[in-house]
Order: sequence, then structure tokens, then C-alpha cells
Amino acid sequence: MTQNKDELYKIGCEYMYKDQYREAIKTFEDVLRLDSRNSNASNKLAEAHYKLGNHYMYKNQYREAIESFEDALKIDSRNSNVISKLAEANYKLGCEYIYKDQYREAIGSFEESLKLDSRNSNTSNKLAEAHYKLGNHYMYKNQYREAIESFEDALKIDSRNSNVISKLAEAKSKLNK
Repeated sequence: MTQNKDELYKIGCEYMYKDQYREAIKTFEDVLRLDSRNSNASNKLAEAHYKLGNHYMYKNQYREAIESFEDALKIDSRNSNVISKLAEANYKLGCEYIYKDQYREAIGSFEESLKLDSRNSNTSNKLAEAHYKLGNHYMYKNQYREAIESFEDALKIDSRNSNVISKLAEAKSKLNK
């Protein structure tokens, strides 16, 4: 027996009520295949992606959270709650990358977070830290030109950081030897 769009919509809502977001997403997508103009199903689909993203955030699964929040934004591109959570997920993923010494990836995550929320000073500070740590990584590998570039990028964000200023001078000195 095939279900009509109204029955499917009710099933999707039941999944939402039970916090079964993946099942709700599939069900609301089925409703939209039957009726692409169903704004209730579209709104519920965006909400399910958002709630799934929050679930992933709670579990520290930031890549999955980012994917879910991006899916929600494809449906509701102006939702400030989703944008804020997406910025937060990118920030937390960047912090995770720093912890794993994956500085290039951290920089990308922090830059993405800043695109979404340019006023967040924590993200700016972490971006400067990632550039600084990447510069130190290059210093360790005797790649002074790259180190200089990373330190200069850090100084663009935090121009008074004495550690960065000192390391930049050291890198320039070693490059000129």
C-alpha cells in the first residue's frame, strides 16, 4: 500500500517527536518528491537537518554537524540559528585540527567560521594561533619562506603578539643566512 503525502508528513512528524532525525529527513524528502511545493514538509526537513546537526555537535562530530547545518541552509538560507551553529561547528572543528597539529585544516575551518560570523573574536584568535603554529611547523622543517608567510598572516590578525613578532624575526634571520 502506498502512502499519500499527508500520511508521510505525519510519519515524518512522529520521527521528529522521537528524535529520529535521519528517518524524518528521508520521510520529508519523500513528501517533497510527491509534492515539491509542500512548504510544511520543506520547513520540517530544514528543522530535521538542524536538529541532526545539533545532535552531532553534542557528540563532538563536527564534520557531520557541518554537513547537516549546510543541508538545512540549502532549504532555509537565511536562518540565523543555523548560520550561527554552522559557524560554531567550523570553529570547534578548527580547534580539533589544532589539537591534532593539522594547522592548514584548522585555518580553513576558522576562515569558514569567520565568513559566517565575522564578529567572533575567539575565532580570530584561534585563526592567528593556527597561523603561528603552522609557522613554527615550517621553522622546524627549515622552510623559512613559508614560516615567514605564516607568521605575517598571524600578525595581520594579531599585530601586537610578541611571540609571533619574535618568531618572524628569527625566520627572516635564518632565511638570510
